[in-house]
Amino acid sequence: MKRVFAVIALGLACIGTPAWADSACDDVPVKAKQVSWAGEDMVVNGLKMRAAVMTFSEPVSAVREAFLSYWRARNASMRAADDGKTLTLSAIDGQCSYTLQVLSNAQADYAGIFSVAHLDPEAARTPRVLQPSNYPLPEGRVVFDMQSQDGGNVARTVQLALTAVSARQAMGRYAQTLRQRGWRTLAAGASSYRRANPQGYALAMQKDGYRLDASFTDATGKTMVIVNVAFTNG
Repeated sequence: MKRVFAVIALGLACIGTPAWADSACDDVPVKAKQVSWAGEDMVVNGLKMRAAVMTFSEPVSAVREAFLSYWRARNASMRAADDGKTLTLSAIDGQCSYTLQVLSNAQADYAGIFSVAHLDPEAARTPRVLQPSNYPLPEGRVVFDMQSQDGGNVARTVQLALTAVSARQAMGRYAQTLRQRGWRTLAAGASSYRRANPQGYALAMQKDGYRLDASFTDATGKTMVIVNVAFTNG
């Protein structure tokens, strides 16, 4: 789960209060000095989710107690875990899961990541333009899958683990598959920072309103790919 929150954190941006299609999972269990929500809709590993950066001025201990007290009063299942670096507070209320992560020893004004997930997979609807039929993905095991929607812009990020193929071979095969389906190559080749002895390869393709970027690496002994595909309406 920490990997999921870390990836979500990279995309956090202040765009106002999120607007879910329904009013479920709308509890905010702690008060914060500032709340910056990310995206109007996200789907992470098949679950509908939203996330925010929350800025606190109270001590971490006070935030912890406020979070747990809120859910204790509602008879929800809750948990606090501290590994010495990160305090993770979580609660499950019906089909809603709430998580808050802050640094254990944070001082003064500090930020935490607050996320809400709807545990019913039926609540997560993939926009039509992000259906897999619109673009192929490399063959492999899905490690992480996130979708987001902001007005007319929709995007999907998928991380896959590939087998029995190098990063260079995987990029070549994927580029060929896309070209056969009418995609145009914008850029392809070794990562610019280590061209002499590359451990990664990058690919950028375009078709109609779609832009697809893929990054292949095999530095850890196994080939991984992160595919980002975005569609802009208009």
